[in-house]
Amino acid sequence: MKTQLKRFACANLALLILAVTSNLISQANAEEPGQADKPPRAAAAQAGKEIDPWASAEAAFAEHTAPLLKKLREHYPKAQYVHFKSDLLNKYLPNHRVYGLESEGYFISIPNVLILDQKGMIAPLSDPDGRSEQSWIKGITDILTTQEIKIDNETIATDLSKLIEQLRSAPHSSHGDAGKNWKHSATKTNDGWHVKIHFTGPIGVSIIVPPDYKFNVNDKQILTSIQMIPWRS
Repeated sequence: MKTQLKRFACANLALLILAVTSNLISQANAEEPGQADKPPRAAAAQAGKEIDPWASAEAAFAEHTAPLLKKLREHYPKAQYVHFKSDLLNKYLPNHRVYGLESEGYFISIPNVLILDQKGMIAPLSDPDGRSEQSWIKGITDILTTQEIKIDNETIATDLSKLIEQLRSAPHSSHGDAGKNWKHSATKTNDGWHVKIHFTGPIGVSIIVPPDYKFNVNDKQILTSIQMIPWRS
């Protein structure tokens, strides 16, 4: 008798949970009068919800990188694309996001840095092996010259050289400042700006000296091209 009562109680509890769940789902799916006629952004605004302007682009990025990461994780289980953030990126590329590939210290023969815009367009910042300096500077130039950046003072010129160095280090420095222990100084030229980068860290430290950068501008001081000038001892 007790066993029958327990079974009866359990059955009633299961029915109650099912009924409550069905009711919640129905309420969630129910639309307010006139809501279906409104665009998603307007409907969400009326409901007091914030629309993430990057949601669609992030979904496209996840779909694009999923096959790559699936293959990589067969050998590097912790491989992932990490969002690289900096104040300079926010200032000069406000509608773009940069992702560096973290691969546990191993070089992987696929684009190491991807740039995503708010429309969901994805592009690598280098050739597939990521080792060509000319490929890097071309990728960065292609992005920056679309931004109509006016370089009319030393600060903007040095900002851009710092930004390029950050982008070049993105696969290895997903957090922090890639410009630590380096000083950028800009000189005005006839057709733009020449930026030199000097090491200001401890003496005797083994370093890789970065190149100089030449920013060419038009008659309105708008950035038109970038030249990388390799360091020579």
